[in-house]
Amino acid sequence: MQRRRSISYLLFLIALLIPSVPLQGQADAQQLVRGVAENEWRARQNPTPWMYVLRTEESGKKETLQVVHTADGPIYRVMSRNGLQLNANEQKAEELRLKKLLNNRDQQLKNKNDYWHDVRQGLEMLRILPDSSLFRDEGKSGQYVSLSFTPNPAFDPDTRTAHLVHSLKGTMIVDPAQKRVLELKATIDQDVKFGGGLLGTIRKGGSFHFRQEEISAGEWVATLVDVDVTGRALLFHSLNKQVFWVFSDFRRIPPNLTVAQAVDMLESQPKTALTTKEH
Repeated sequence: MQRRRSISYLLFLIALLIPSVPLQGQADAQQLVRGVAENEWRARQNPTPWMYVLRTEESGKKETLQVVHTADGPIYRVMSRNGLQLNANEQKAEELRLKKLLNNRDQQLKNKNDYWHDVRQGLEMLRILPDSSLFRDEGKSGQYVSLSFTPNPAFDPDTRTAHLVHSLKGTMIVDPAQKRVLELKATIDQDVKFGGGLLGTIRKGGSFHFRQEEISAGEWVATLVDVDVTGRALLFHSLNKQVFWVFSDFRRIPPNLTVAQAVDMLESQPKTALTTKEH
């Protein structure tokens, strides 16, 4: 899919309206996480359409993107690089890239498939967590519950994703009433070896940080994705993944936009309004 995908938020404070949900030990913590994982999966099947700003940092390069979600996945336009507005040639290159996308149905389909592959891969990691990890209730802050987790020694991973998830330890903050994730922070607690290390290794010390917020009643969007993973793949190719994405400025848009409508929407946006907030 296109390089930038997503998942967004302005904190919506309704703590006094949400009933308290006490936890009673590890079994309840595991059950809560299981319910959260199932609910996140359901919520992602029919996402609310949004237009938003995405600020990225990868390999030392910073970009600000304007993104529109369509039924075929997110469509984006680069607005600035390293804090500088695109020059005339760069803006023309963006316009040409979007025009080519409009006339390439195969690329549109690939973008859609790649986007949903990434979404489902992330949700699969969350789905595995209740079995691969042991959770402990660390207390409440307002309506949110803080949970810590460590690898479950009784878990037998049978896929590469399961091996990776089983290596994680960290914390998760959830809304127990709505069964949604507010924040997930995890580190890789041990080297993850595939095929005894012959097929690849993900090194200990890598980290994942995800955060989302409720921006209107019952509607949650991702606001932060921070991944820092290193290792090596088959034949000793370097495996490095460092991405830092911040999502903001959400605006609801009509559902079921076509790619052409999304491109028109992007083209109608000011070309200089997004350069002042570079992270």
